[in-house]
Amino acid sequence: MKIINILIWWLQALGFCLAALEMSEDSFSNSDIAAASGMVPSHQFVYQLIIHRLVFAHRYHGHGTRNGSTTQEKRWMSRFGRNGATKWPRNTVTNRVYVRYCFANQRTRDEAKCLIDNALSLWAAALGGRASQQTGHAIVTTEAKDTNARILLCHEDEGLTRWNRYMPEDALVIRIDDGPDRAIAGWLPQGGPGRHFLYVARETLDRQYTHKVAHEIGHVFGMGHEHQRSDRDQHLLYQCGMVQNFAPAFNAAKAANPGMTDDQLMNGICNDKIFAFRYGFTLVDEYRIFTDSPGMSAEFDWESIMLYASPAGASSYECIRDVRYCPLLKKTSDAATGRLYVTQYMGMEATRRPSRMDAEFIRHYYPFNPPA
Repeated sequence: MKIINILIWWLQALGFCLAALEMSEDSFSNSDIAAASGMVPSHQFVYQLIIHRLVFAHRYHGHGTRNGSTTQEKRWMSRFGRNGATKWPRNTVTNRVYVRYCFANQRTRDEAKCLIDNALSLWAAALGGRASQQTGHAIVTTEAKDTNARILLCHEDEGLTRWNRYMPEDALVIRIDDGPDRAIAGWLPQGGPGRHFLYVARETLDRQYTHKVAHEIGHVFGMGHEHQRSDRDQHLLYQCGMVQNFAPAFNAAKAANPGMTDDQLMNGICNDKIFAFRYGFTLVDEYRIFTDSPGMSAEFDWESIMLYASPAGASSYECIRDVRYCPLLKKTSDAATGRLYVTQYMGMEATRRPSRMDAEFIRHYYPFNPPA
């Protein structure tokens, strides 16, 4: 399987459009699952710096064991339970979990299908193939079709104003967008057509960043960011002040709240979504810790497709040369001296595919069960 993963990665890197390894009833198909960002530093820089001098940070302490005795509810970082999101529903007859997707219109399908197929292939390889007892998962992905097996688009018009009358309302909508990559996290029981979405950024499409789409697919399945775990600060140094748009947001908040200290302002902008959004720091939701996540592994997954790289979202390209400008840094200590220092790490920009533990998330929340 490792050889297959490497082969898929290289073919995609060379620009090949792979017919997705199927996750349909017969395998992991080019169908419907639904990444984030990151500048890639040229090499790793290590600064032996005293962490508390770098950034104001709060400490959160997670719990769990590393010997497999952790309860099932404490294994993976998920977004279930937030904003009404839950797991994608299971068919009561087949016991499969169908994730149906559609492209917003024909132009979107023409432009993005290859990228979506390649991203699905990464998940297919990580999971070992179609839903089965052997692979251990129940996910079946399928591009929406009518009763005559003809492809259906989400909308009946190119202007995206009329929802396809034959399309189930909970279908995942794939669109190309001028904003950042983003996707729904999990399944919503209510909300009307279009509530499940995967928006592919124009840059991601133009550069064929398959791993970024695979990241968004992880969100669609219900996965959260690894760097937003409740025990994040045990593993990472988060420098909120180095994230894009922090400075103007901080200055605006300071002007509007003269009675607040700098520490209070930083805490509000970096950890309080309502306060941060009020002053334009919308990236708070991409980094702030979720203390109420219903599932978290005892082991931090440095290879997760859901882990931002050190420079992701950095306000300055100086992060490539100097760790003091990076939003996220890996904490480590010298075994001989015990001295604490921080380094850059690559996260999803290094692995560029779902990890073993990412696949285990799917197997845990969407386990294979024989047909009823």
